[in-house]
Amino acid sequence: MNYHGGRDLYNIIKTFSSEMLKYNMPDDPNIIDKGVKKALARNLSGLEIDGEISLKKYIKEINFDDLRTMDLIKDNIISTKDTRFLLLASEKSMFGLVIDFIKKEIEQMNNNLDNKKINYVTYIGSPFKGDAMNASYQTEMIVNIENSVAEGKIIILSDLDQIYSIFYDLFNQNYISKDGKKYCRISHGANIQKLALVMKILNL
Repeated sequence: MNYHGGRDLYNIIKTFSSEMLKYNMPDDPNIIDKGVKKALARNLSGLEIDGEISLKKYIKEINFDDLRTMDLIKDNIISTKDTRFLLLASEKSMFGLVIDFIKKEIEQMNNNLDNKKINYVTYIGSPFKGDAMNASYQTEMIVNIENSVAEGKIIILSDLDQIYSIFYDLFNQNYISKDGKKYCRISHGANIQKLALVMKILNL
């Protein structure tokens, strides 16, 4: 399955531009090369094709071996300059380790901050099939996620397959602007048809 699209290509440009601005638009080709490599890896890495990481298969001129996957995840999840959505697909046994890593990195950042802390919340779906199909359970989870989106928290979602389609517009950044604010449409059967406030900075 191909998860990449036009928005990923757009974010490659944004990531590269941010890297160059950090160095005041350098002329050093080494810094520029590192910026290109990081922009590609942050936005396109992860998929395997015939047992080989897709970036290595299609871009053989660049060596990506020195970029750690966990560092790329960290860069995405704690970005504070724009909205970032990061899709992680891994073996079940590894996913818990990834979430623990993200939480640890956020806590370390909070320990180094004097004033404003980074707020995050984790929503993990129930392992019981009865809960997954229960209307009250789904409604409660939808409301919790909606409130976290409105508060601009870093949101970590896992095992909520029955919920993801409800936030289709949020995941695809199909926003409606009203009075200088952004909203996304939430649709869930006949019970929930509404607009939800989306903070300017949202990491999901």
